[in-house]
Order: sequence, then C-alpha cells, then structure tokens
Amino acid sequence: MCGGPDRNRERRKAEKAQRKADKEAERKQRELDELARKRQLLVEEQQQRQTDMQAQQAAVVAQQNQTVRDLREKQRTTLADMRTANQAEIDRIARDTAAAASARVARIERAGNAASAALRVNSQENPMAPSAKQTRRGAKAGGARTTAADYRRGSGSSRGTNLSI
Repeated sequence: MCGGPDRNRERRKAEKAQRKADKEAERKQRELDELARKRQLLVEEQQQRQTDMQAQQAAVVAQQNQTVRDLREKQRTTLADMRTANQAEIDRIARDTAAAASARVARIERAGNAASAALRVNSQENPMAPSAKQTRRGAKAGGARTTAADYRRGSGSSRGTNLSI
C-alpha cells in the first residue's frame, strides 16, 4: 500500500491547516466587514451632519437676509419720516419767518405812515395858532345887556324892577 497512514495524516494535517486558515480568514473578514460597516456609518453620520449644517446655514442666511430687508425698510421709513419732519420744520420756520417779516413790515409801514403824517402836518403853512397868552379885558361898556330877543337885562340900580326869568 502505497499511500497509507502517512498520507492520511498529511491530508488531515493539511485539511486542519486549511480549516484553521479558513477560520482565520473568516475572522479577519469579519473584522474587515466590521471596520467597513463602522466606516460606512461614520460616512453616513458625517453626510447627515453636513446636510444638517447646510440646512442650518441656509436658515441662518435666510434669517439674515430677512433681517437686512427689515432693517432697510425701517431705514427707508425712518428717512421718509425724517424728511417729512424736516420739511414740516422748514415750512414752519418759513411761515414764522414770513409772519415775523410781515409783522416787521407792518410796524415799519405804521411808523412810516405816522412819520409821513407828522411831516405832512409840519409842512402845511398854518396861520399862527392861538397862543395861550392871557388877554386884558377892556373897560366894560355901561348900560344894560340885551338878548337875542332884545330883552334887556341889567343891574338893579341901572334898571327898574328885578324880574326873574
């Protein structure tokens, strides 16, 4: 018998070594599969984080854009209000200035009219105005006084009876 027990032993030894190598290969393959699974989970997690961050960034950008639009609108409104207030103040100042100017013109006209009237009065040639000097009375004419109805009055000594009228 040519091949006998040694051959079986070698075959069994080779089969045993093959089974051991297969088990080792399976273990290494499981380790590699586990590492691949962990890597895949890590990649998926990173992609999810990246997607979440992009969504968050998009939300922040949208919010900032809305804030910018709101601030610009508020600025436009504020500027319009300021322009309106400034124009109202300018109009009020113009009215006050015009009123003050017209009041000043009216005062000047009144003063001018008064001065003009005074100059007109002074420039007229008036005969001498009566002066306030006292005149002497001349001697009274004797006799009775008469009224418009030619009724004579007089003193008791110069006329007869005392009539009371």
